[in-house]
Order: sequence, then structure tokens, then C-alpha cells
Amino acid sequence: MGLAGGYLGVLKIEGLGYIDPDIVTFHGRAPDGARTQLVQHVSQLNVMLKA
Repeated sequence: MGLAGGYLGVLKIEGLGYIDPDIVTFHGRAPDGARTQLVQHVSQLNVMLKA
């Protein structure tokens, strides 16, 4: 996943989560291997998944 809003980097998604009622979390790894988590409100969510 490429992150918008300035250069925030790239996240290789390894899992998704949900916090009721309106938060989605993505967790995975940055290109350097660092564990990373993105917490996003559903009103701001735009995700493109590619196989």
C-alpha cells in the first residue's frame, strides 16, 4: 500500500483489523522490514489491492 499525504512510504499489508465502530487498521512491514501499523478512519479510507 502506498501512503498519500506527503511521503509516508509504503506498507506491505500482512493483516487487517477493525475497531468498532469506524476504525480500520492495516499492519505489515515497511520496505526496511520495520513492523508498521496504519490506523485509519473509514471516512478517509481509499485502498487499492493488487494480486
